[in-house]
Amino acid sequence: NIALNLLGKILSPIMNRLFFLHIPKCAGTTFYEILYNNYKYQQIAKIDGTYIDKSVKQIITYPEGKKVKIKCVMGHMYYGMHEYFNEKYKYITFLRNPTIRVLSLYYHIITTVNHPLHELFIKKHISLKSFLESEITQELSNEQVRRISGINEKYIKIEHLEIAQSNIKTDFKFVGITELFDESLVLLRNVVSEIIKINFINKNVGRIVSYDEDIHKYGDVILNRNYFDQILYDKHYTSLLRLIDKKELKNEIERFKIANTIFANRYNNNKKILDFYRKLIRKVNLLIGGV
Repeated sequence: NIALNLLGKILSPIMNRLFFLHIPKCAGTTFYEILYNNYKYQQIAKIDGTYIDKSVKQIITYPEGKKVKIKCVMGHMYYGMHEYFNEKYKYITFLRNPTIRVLSLYYHIITTVNHPLHELFIKKHISLKSFLESEITQELSNEQVRRISGINEKYIKIEHLEIAQSNIKTDFKFVGITELFDESLVLLRNVVSEIIKINFINKNVGRIVSYDEDIHKYGDVILNRNYFDQILYDKHYTSLLRLIDKKELKNEIERFKIANTIFANRYNNNKKILDFYRKLIRKVNLLIGGV
């Protein structure tokens, strides 16, 4: 019962601080908007994805008076950022099929002009095959385990996976699955008291076409470099499937999907109207200027 669930959340203890550990290419940009809808702007500290090191340093050196007001820290971080804050904390994150995540990363780099590697990729005509065989970025191999373990090392081993699993067990309130994004959001709303509004519009969506041909050619290569990520992903994917198999939750998920489709359509229609009037205003201004 949604009403009872919300009442329980109101009466339950509220976590002091939420850390959203955004693993690259795991639906984080879309999820940012959901967090902005559930926290006041001044309660959020967001790591700048372009200047990560500088941004992290800025946040962890906030004066205590400013830190205490921050209720949500989000961005491309490694586990461990909570150590710079005093209050109680919990992490949340989303995992993604490692093969799809790596393919998405490549196409994101070559199509995103402000990505730090974009210019290099275009200048040197780096193909997908060359990318997968290179050491150009650590994000190519076991990046999900690397970030959740909090150990930023080039080569990931079984002990890093064990640390990541231990961190999830002790410090993660929720682990979602990108491929089950709607289902994850409904579950998240049920377990994290601060998250109530979960309607969303897809952001930073990559190419829509299928990855099937790339997976057929390079799936084994990617899997070999992401063996520990695959173990972690499979465990939590299976766990999530078991959770959403309950009848009451299935009904809640279906209701949310319908409601969110209506929400997205309304947003897109309003955006079209606004875009039309913006273009009209620009044309009028040009005509006036030309008189």
